[in-house]
Amino acid sequence: MGGACRCDGIIPPAAIVGFMVGAGDFKLALGAQTLLAVNIVCVNLAGLLVFLAKGIKPRHWIERKMARPFVYGGFLFWVLALAGLVFVIGPQNP
Repeated sequence: MGGACRCDGIIPPAAIVGFMVGAGDFKLALGAQTLLAVNIVCVNLAGLLVFLAKGIKPRHWIERKMARPFVYGGFLFWVLALAGLVFVIGPQNP
């Protein structure tokens, strides 16, 4: 899953950002950069949700104890990042 997400969701918008900056079209570069940011957030959030849904945990109890705050903190971070991007993108005028 990880390879397909990077290949399909991350690389094309990143390439478009580079092409548009090189061409001097900064408006299209900003749109592609926004898409890139949304894709990065969603790929990380989806991966975290899969780990939580499948019950994937560290093997040793001390690692589980240490990992719990990072998992929930990471989940909160990615949800807030997605909410911030939705706020920044906002409703588009037709």
